[in-house]
Amino acid sequence: MKIIKSKPVTTLKTVDVCVHATAGYLKYAKELGESFSSTFFPGAEIRYLVFTDNVGQVQRWIFPDRVTVIGVEITHKPWPTSTISRYEDYKNSAELLQSELVLFIDADMKIISEVPSTFEPKMWPNEIALVRHPGFYRKDEMVRTGMRRFLPTQTEALGSWEDRPESQAYVPTRSRKHYVCGGVWMASPRAAIKICSLLSSRIDTDERRDVMAVWHDESHLNWWAANNEHAILSPEYCFVRTYSELDELTPRIEALDKPAEFVQKIKG
Repeated sequence: MKIIKSKPVTTLKTVDVCVHATAGYLKYAKELGESFSSTFFPGAEIRYLVFTDNVGQVQRWIFPDRVTVIGVEITHKPWPTSTISRYEDYKNSAELLQSELVLFIDADMKIISEVPSTFEPKMWPNEIALVRHPGFYRKDEMVRTGMRRFLPTQTEALGSWEDRPESQAYVPTRSRKHYVCGGVWMASPRAAIKICSLLSSRIDTDERRDVMAVWHDESHLNWWAANNEHAILSPEYCFVRTYSELDELTPRIEALDKPAEFVQKIKG
């Protein structure tokens, strides 16, 4: 009788977590770090890279021993330049990405249950995993099962895609697969550097043409997703409590609801 040996489970030993947090978002970045419990990449050493205009404040944060906080100085820019410039900021700090896995995450998120250490980025297509956008998750399912006729007209495109050909983020209708969120994604360090460099260059091209993609950095990430193979994760990793269509999922990372006055102040 042939004995089949099971493949040993590989667990991550080091993870880089990158967050972009200037001005009012620094408060959220601190609370995000405080949610790094023992079930957040259990057993791994966490390097929390906070890209901010207030490194001094970040250096005073105290987290559990396995979490090392690293403040990376950047200049605060008015919205939406502040969000779309993140790829450039990450690209410019490529030498800091040294762990087995890089998690890019918005500041206004919270870890609420296990994020496993068993991810193997080298096994992902292009070594990148993106997260299905929670707002379009069930609509995607309805299209795949032939139920598109029950969807409202405005959801026909299955996402907030960039429709203008003059933008580098433009995705023609025939190329639109599943819409991903810009707030959470993962990659190996080399893949992360590669995609951030590419998207930063394409955003520069838009800026020279005085074009701003409809959903900024997320639009450019969806252009990449539409044109490149990648692993895909469910909205468990960008969970929104008020979306009833996500009820059957196990929330792992939650997108927080920000006060209207905060959003208004940030957007000016």
